[in-house]
Amino acid sequence: MRNLSLALVALTCCACAPALENPDVVHDSTGLEFGWSCTDSQFCQIGSGPSSLDFEPPSCSGGRTWGAFWGRFYEVCIACLIDDVGWSAAPEDCRPLACASDRDCPEFITGGRLDAYECADGLCQNVDQSRHPRDVLRPRNAQTLCYAPVPRAETVRFDAPAVVTRREALDAECPLDAASCELPAACAWP
Repeated sequence: MRNLSLALVALTCCACAPALENPDVVHDSTGLEFGWSCTDSQFCQIGSGPSSLDFEPPSCSGGRTWGAFWGRFYEVCIACLIDDVGWSAAPEDCRPLACASDRDCPEFITGGRLDAYECADGLCQNVDQSRHPRDVLRPRNAQTLCYAPVPRAETVRFDAPAVVTRREALDAECPLDAASCELPAACAWP
């Protein structure tokens, strides 16, 4: 009887899960297209990435993958696989998802919490502004915005001019230990 009760609770929870509206593909701010897949109404993630690239991604001893970070922005990163850890990526390896309308942005549930994104200023931004305010620029979000317009081919090396210029500007004008900052002029959108 206990197993039957647990099964009914599990079925009821699945039946109550909201059907989330998601695109089939998403694009990062440089125009790269990624598949977006949902195995059920709650678990969604970046699926396939571009089959070919017009640049050589950084070499990784453990191999490469596409990774994702989400917070104020949903970011897709060229990441290095690391044994027993997962993967790692630097700010210059990531780009936020771009959009023309809210339908271009994902929504998914993690840890029982909805993370829904809407199109704001051409980028998919989290709708929960109490957790991810838009009126305050946090240093981590400044990094995202700083690299957003830069083609990935210009940031594949740590010592590339586009990386050095932006890293120096961010370190000087928007250090990671600051509560908030202004986007440095070196990071301005073209």
